[in-house]
Amino acid sequence: ARARVANALGATGESFEPADEELPPPAPLPTVTTSIDEAIANRPELRALEYQQEILGQTLRATKAKQRPRIDAITGVNTRGQFLPTAGQDPYARFNWHIGLVVQVPVFQGMRVRREKEEIQAQIRALESQHRAVREAVMLEVRQAVAFVAAADEAERASQEQVEAAKVALEVSQGRYRAGLGTLIELTDAQAAYVTARSQLVQQRYQRHLARAALGLAMGSTSSMSEAAAKATAGR
Repeated sequence: ARARVANALGATGESFEPADEELPPPAPLPTVTTSIDEAIANRPELRALEYQQEILGQTLRATKAKQRPRIDAITGVNTRGQFLPTAGQDPYARFNWHIGLVVQVPVFQGMRVRREKEEIQAQIRALESQHRAVREAVMLEVRQAVAFVAAADEAERASQEQVEAAKVALEVSQGRYRAGLGTLIELTDAQAAYVTARSQLVQQRYQRHLARAALGLAMGSTSSMSEAAAKATAGR
């Protein structure tokens, strides 16, 4: 087991020493509402759909602008060339200049622009429907993840109580054995029960950290997911 963990961490079996300190207690479980709000704010698939909706909204506004009259101002200056002067004058040039307004009225583009608007509006409605579906799926995923974390926390507490009870039973069996009131089989059974309870507690802690990693993933929080996954690996 040590070699597998060392290989996963990129360390050698000789230099790797597993952590023996107790893991910190789990952080308070966020409420379902808080978890859903964070998931809606962070999930990349929702962000991508919202960006697409924003782009289509800008495209729709630009398309609507094609139906409005357009006014352009134009100006220009040019020269007609050099002219020979009369006696006593220097050569000179003649310039032309112009200024004007150009008004464009899209009289014959109404049907084409209308079709473009209808197509864009249909795409926006499709994106809105997809966004609602993804949002509902995310909310369901978060609710399930919160429930799994709550169940894992409760299972860990139950395992901790079993360890404490098995430890007390082992101490009683050891005392009875030293006093000559208990048998070796009774002591061995108590030791086995204590080891089993400890193993189950380690497994429940591992499951609890995996559940919190899944909750972090559902909430779109990669930092929470990485932290929980690291603790789960350490707990093994």
